[in-house]
Amino acid sequence: MRQFDKAVDAYRHALHFRPDEADTHVNLGLAYGELGRVDEEISEYKKAIEIAPNDFIALTNLGVAYSQSGRSDFAIEAWNRAIKCDPSSKEVWGSLSMEYERLGRWQEALDACYEIERLAPNNAIAQANVAVFLNRLGKFDEALEKAREAIRSDPNCPDGYLHAGVALEGLGDNPSAIREYCKVIELKPDNLYALVNLGCTYLKLGRCDEAIEWLKRATELHPNSPEAHDSLGTAYFKTGDGERAMEELGIVQRLDPKLRGELCKLLGETHAIGQRSR
Repeated sequence: MRQFDKAVDAYRHALHFRPDEADTHVNLGLAYGELGRVDEEISEYKKAIEIAPNDFIALTNLGVAYSQSGRSDFAIEAWNRAIKCDPSSKEVWGSLSMEYERLGRWQEALDACYEIERLAPNNAIAQANVAVFLNRLGKFDEALEKAREAIRSDPNCPDGYLHAGVALEGLGDNPSAIREYCKVIELKPDNLYALVNLGCTYLKLGRCDEAIEWLKRATELHPNSPEAHDSLGTAYFKTGDGERAMEELGIVQRLDPKLRGELCKLLGETHAIGQRSR
């Protein structure tokens, strides 16, 4: 019934009589989590683990609580303990992969994805996720092959074509990358990454009108994407339309003041050159 304050009271009352019930500590932790009381949530999961060191649910939830509160190293430690309890959990391997990705630890993220693929053979999503991190590591030939495997497993999986496109870009085959991104958009017309990548690839080839067309579509479908606006502003800048480039930079800074993308660099360099010339 989502009455979490009352749930907390009930669980605490239960623990007064039976303090060594690990499940009750886990449920109390969940209730604290729903109330945003993260430190108390974590404390309850730890108490559950003290009582039952191999409590898979407590370890998994502890990892989630640490991750959501920005304590990645502790999250990874908790999930690795959970994996020892149940090595077949695709969900925990997936959580590990995302946490490693957040930290830029691509090889460890890749290793976790390989485990998911081993547990789910011929699964297009699992294969495409392997391709993601092979691309991040610059292993574009391997990434392309893995993306092709994903497409063979499921020809309607947009991610397979998307990461094939990224790999082909990495290999310097931009026209083939464009074809892959177009296939993604055929399957999922609002795919942000395909729209932005397609526009940026056209820009690399000097086909600026087509680049702007696709990047404008990206910003129309995803008006709150700072990356889409950054790419559109970059395209405007490279066609000499400084006014529109500045407009896009303003949107980027409003959406994500910390983002320092290509547009910010270009306009910053231009401003610095203008200052020096004066």
